[in-house]
Parts: sequence; C-alpha cells; structure tokens
Amino acid sequence: MVGKRKNSLYETGRRSHAWQKVINWTYTEVYITGYRKNEFGWLAAVPYGTSGRLRPAGIIELVPHQRS
Repeated sequence: MVGKRKNSLYETGRRSHAWQKVINWTYTEVYITGYRKNEFGWLAAVPYGTSGRLRPAGIIELVPHQRS
C-alpha cells in the first residue's frame, strides 16, 4: 500500500518523502463476494461486528505474468 500527501505530485524516476510505502502485516479472514469482468479482480469482504454481516474490504487484483 502506498500513502501520499494530498497535494503531492508524482515524480518520475525519483523517490519522494511525500509518497511512503506502508507494509501492513495484519492478517484476517477474507471472503470473496464477487468479481469484476472488465479488469479482472475479486471483490473481498470481512466480517463486521458481532452480527456476522460482511462489509467490503477491497479488490484483489490478479495481474497475469508477462513472458519476455
């Protein structure tokens, strides 16, 4: 995951302190609740509270390996 300052600009070929890589090593159970066709990805959800309901957590994108 990358976090950036709201007003920062992307600088090609240069690392900026306005853009920071954030590594999150927290693990949880994720449920696949659907998929996207146009740009393949799975829709993921996590349990919310004690009700057992699921809330959206994000999209798991799979990029095919490009052979060179």
